[in-house]
Amino acid sequence: MNNNYKFIYFIVILITLFFTSSSFVESLSIEGTIYDYNLDVVDNVILEINTSPSQQYLSQDGTYKFVVPEGSYILTASKGDLSATETLSVTSTGNVTFLFDIFLFPSMDEEDELWDDLESIYGDELTSDEDGINKNRTWAYLATVGIILIALGRVVIAKKKYSGKKKDKVEGIKQEINLGLHFGVDQTKNEEKIKPHKKTSREEKLASIGKELEQNEQPGYLKRALEIVKKNDGRITQKQLRKEMMDLSESKISLILTELEHKGKIEKVKRGRGNVILLKE
Repeated sequence: MNNNYKFIYFIVILITLFFTSSSFVESLSIEGTIYDYNLDVVDNVILEINTSPSQQYLSQDGTYKFVVPEGSYILTASKGDLSATETLSVTSTGNVTFLFDIFLFPSMDEEDELWDDLESIYGDELTSDEDGINKNRTWAYLATVGIILIALGRVVIAKKKYSGKKKDKVEGIKQEINLGLHFGVDQTKNEEKIKPHKKTSREEKLASIGKELEQNEQPGYLKRALEIVKKNDGRITQKQLRKEMMDLSESKISLILTELEHKGKIEKVKRGRGNVILLKE
């Protein structure tokens, strides 16, 4: 009889130890604060961690906390054009809280796609024979300048949106973007209002980009893209817009959206691997 009691007592101890060790594993937590590139706390951020099952959380105050078992995880955070992806490992014995702050930066996925499109458009010219080496270098330089200007424009827009700081330098960069990307629409009006002056080599290169885009552009593309967004109740993905405008390349559609966003007609919001176009009127 005593042996039976001892056996039951031993089983109870084993069960208690099992659940206690399980609670230690489940009590591991990851928490921290979310910042942008200006080191300002960012609110309303969507976070996701690939536990099993995965956990998703909307941080309304710029802080977060996940309870996870031991292991390696991928933690993602995004808000608009800002995003971050972090890989971290959690290993411990006992109740432990890991502090892990997240820093969001503007996504450059669209610029990478635009660069690939420009390479496909000008690829033959960039790889021609030796007689056209100088011309090829010019095309490569202009394409690089265009990508840099678009990237600077996205950083300026994100900085104005999240920091609220307006500086004269920002206006100067926006004017340079206009010179290179406005498809030549307002070029005649600007020449009538502004007295002629000697262009610098930098301005000539920016103007060359605008003229090149104008030669490949037909009037009404901006209005057409805007009408498609309106037809879809003011909300459409960039991928769906490309299907609606199959006669245009992806690079032209990207430049059209950049122009509409600069004019304040639309807003691009990052969603996963793509963008959602929102009508602002």
